[in-house]
Amino acid sequence: MVSETVRRKSASQFAVALRRFRKSKAGLVGLGMLVFMCVLAAIGPRIAPYNVNSNNLLLQGDTDIPPTWLKPPLFHDWAFPFGTTVGGLDVFSGVLVSLHVDIIIGVGAALFAMALAILVGLVSGFYGRVVDTVLMRVTELFIVFPALLFLLLLSRLLAGRLSGVETLLFYIIIIGVFSWATNARLIRGEVLRVKSLEFIESEKALGASTTRIVFRHILPNVLAQVVVLTSFTVATSILTEVALFFLGFGSGNILSLGEIMYLNFPYMDVEWWAELFPGLSVVILVLAFNLLGDGLSDALNPKLRE
Repeated sequence: MVSETVRRKSASQFAVALRRFRKSKAGLVGLGMLVFMCVLAAIGPRIAPYNVNSNNLLLQGDTDIPPTWLKPPLFHDWAFPFGTTVGGLDVFSGVLVSLHVDIIIGVGAALFAMALAILVGLVSGFYGRVVDTVLMRVTELFIVFPALLFLLLLSRLLAGRLSGVETLLFYIIIIGVFSWATNARLIRGEVLRVKSLEFIESEKALGASTTRIVFRHILPNVLAQVVVLTSFTVATSILTEVALFFLGFGSGNILSLGEIMYLNFPYMDVEWWAELFPGLSVVILVLAFNLLGDGLSDALNPKLRE
């Protein structure tokens, strides 16, 4: 009977959150943009008109071409809609092929970071005292640590020695390791709030185990904030990955949006399209996750619940 009541309450809360999310224009726009970009990332390598790993464009002399639809009459020629680079890369094909790399690294790094943040936040907030003090000092160390410089150093030392899959895992781990600290502090604060509620004290008085209190009561009550933070962390992770590749610290064996911009940056004054379209793709991805995070925040914020 009690479990049935809990299930009904959870279903009711989910229905309220879903209704609020549907009213969030920012959230719906972000979700739509994200679905569109994910579909492109999934089918991109299959529908790309040119092989980005071959020199067929270069051999044909189709290099350094602006977007062909700009030639009069406008929108007449779509052979190279995003133009080509001086190296013979069709930018449109490059964007389609590289989208999934940025999404995989961004989502993977965010999930890894949030796993660390949840672990540290739960342990620190629940146990308190010495455990809380030690974990928060470690967290503060990661917050003030010059992460970008360390990421650049690791990228230079290791990335070029790895295979394609290993490179993805490498960037997921190193970006995730330096992305958890701020979220851990936020989750700790939420754990402290939930821990102080009366029903938690009642569970302790009834002799409930630590595992039951943490995983049956505290964790479900902080998941709303975790979901929102995850969305924002994905956006930050994508920006970090793009920055690493754009600064020339990519592996060279996987193509990402940042890598395309890095390779063509010296020619930006004459090949603006090679920077514009990959850059716009990054903006759309990051904006989608941020808008989705705003919508989720509106839907899941306890202060806004009916």
